[in-house]
Amino acid sequence: MTDLCIRGSTASGGAPSQFTSNLISYLVEHGELQSYITKTLRPAYAQRYRKMMSAIETHLIPLGVKLPQPSRDIVGGYFIWISLPEPLKGAEVTRRAEKDANLIVAQGELFEVPGDVENASFPRNIRLCFSWEDEWKLEQGIERLASVISRMQSEGENQAGDGVASQPQTENVQDGKEDRTNYW
Repeated sequence: MTDLCIRGSTASGGAPSQFTSNLISYLVEHGELQSYITKTLRPAYAQRYRKMMSAIETHLIPLGVKLPQPSRDIVGGYFIWISLPEPLKGAEVTRRAEKDANLIVAQGELFEVPGDVENASFPRNIRLCFSWEDEWKLEQGIERLASVISRMQSEGENQAGDGVASQPQTENVQDGKEDRTNYW
């Protein structure tokens, strides 16, 4: 086996990914990759986006959830950000969604830029992915998230200051400056 690894594509002047590189090169040079993106991926992601937005408008907006950029004419990417109504916090909603509804969503704090609280602070936000799951699962996922949020609102859970941050931090004040250290 060792001889095969030594004498294989790496010894021939190529790399283990030489075959893949040649395939990608062909697809790019002949317009096949762009065609696939335009004819297959964009329509599929656009349909998933519309499906998730419809579910958000039906199930989450009535609960006080807000869309940070509701009137965008051009959208892109694979995610939709939502802002939770007070006093809910992303970390606690995320934890409860996984525990109570077997639903994985990303809390906003995971995307914060350490040291840039003024421009990148997302304690009441959640990022939802529409590109991974099958289209039919998107509405079901939003319904389950709505159920968790509704239950938390009725329980009065997660009052301001009571949220459990899942991204532990330390705060030290030295020379009048606050130091926040992320552990991950």
